[in-house]
Amino acid sequence: MSEKNKLASYRILQELKKNETFLMMNDSQTQFISKIIEILPDSDQFLCDLSSTHPKNIRSPGTEELTFIGEPLGKKIEFKCNFVGTTTLHSITVFICEVPKHISVTQSREFFRVKIPALATYFCSGILADNTKFNYTIADVSIGGVSLYTDDAALRIEEGDIVYGAVINFDQFGVFSSDLRYIRKIKKILPDSSGRSVTRQLLSFSFINLESIKQREIERLVLELQQEQAVQARRFQMPV
Repeated sequence: MSEKNKLASYRILQELKKNETFLMMNDSQTQFISKIIEILPDSDQFLCDLSSTHPKNIRSPGTEELTFIGEPLGKKIEFKCNFVGTTTLHSITVFICEVPKHISVTQSREFFRVKIPALATYFCSGILADNTKFNYTIADVSIGGVSLYTDDAALRIEEGDIVYGAVINFDQFGVFSSDLRYIRKIKKILPDSSGRSVTRQLLSFSFINLESIKQREIERLVLELQQEQAVQARRFQMPV
């Protein structure tokens, strides 16, 4: 679905601002994680900041057109808009952008799902319904849930089981806790460090009982992981 009038665009931008939704902002050179911080209807413009971005990256975009992508509460929102310039608000540098003429809205069961690269190892720990303690490797994460690898083929877990207060540790990207609901288990054949094939169990969980502040925390985490993956991908593509 595409909202093709300014009133609809303003309504969606207001919702993104109110909920402090994190957005992935792309230009021709790089990506930033941003939020909408002010809407200026008199000039058909809005302001966005560079939250979660190191000061050394704060600069004007390298193109006049920017692309914004966000996934608030089960919807994928995407739009392009013209970059106007920069200004200072509350002692921080902000971008001035034109309100887009239309915004694409897609209902989505899956949020940004980020697969964890082989060179990075993050863990999720907690206690299963049968009081078994676990510390499993994270396979991927989305705003909707997390998948974990385990080598325990005899694991006793039933669909719908709740893991209360699981700790999800992404090292430098952050640590947070959440209740998890078990969804399913599938077998995955993966290469080990020596190149041989091994069979692992992939456990899928959904986040439950999330407060809005924790939802935003997960949004930020997922977007920062995406950003890091994009940086790593560009490094591998650079000529030697």
